Amino acid sequence: MPCIPCFPDDYNDLMELTETMLSGMVKELTGGYKIEYHANGVSNPPIEIDFTPPFRRIDMIQELEAMANLNIPEDLSSDEANKYLIAACAKYDVKCPPPQTTSRLLDKVCNAYTELNDPVVQRQRFEEQLKDRQSGDDEAMALDETFCTALEYGLPPTGGWGLGVDRLAMLLTDSQNIKEVLLFPAMKPQE
Repeated sequence: MPCIPCFPDDYNDLMELTETMLSGMVKELTGGYKIEYHANGVSNPPIEIDFTPPFRRIDMIQELEAMANLNIPEDLSSDEANKYLIAACAKYDVKCPPPQTTSRLLDKVCNAYTELNDPVVQRQRFEEQLKDRQSGDDEAMALDETFCTALEYGLPPTGGWGLGVDRLAMLLTDSQNIKEVLLFPAMKPQE
């Protein structure tokens, strides 16, 4: 598969790029778009995973609300939304250790993004994260004034995600343990 440099404008372009890449990879490797995976062990029937494009598009908030009978506040940066998500995680036994910031609660669901390139909004978000940091969230970013200044000069629309290549390899090879597909497995120290 050729590698084409690109800069997706937002998550919609990123979804299309991901769909093309995954469906193309599956078809190239397996000869079709459908694979079987023994998610519950080889002694149980496999599930079929269909990579046929186009993939179904799901609005995360709407789907969460429908599937879990939730009514998530519209302003996800509000204290109300944070309290609501904490209660929802507790209700459905989703583990999210402190500090339970909204961004960490939502990261439990999905970790992808459209890059924020508005310097004013980015500065405000850094300030909000600074509050999270002061509440004990070691992962919260500090205010990065150099980055905000760079944004003032202009950043084209961009987006990104992190694909778990090892997990994808597990699916495509119907492996039951990630250790079977790790490119660089953990090595025991030499004595």
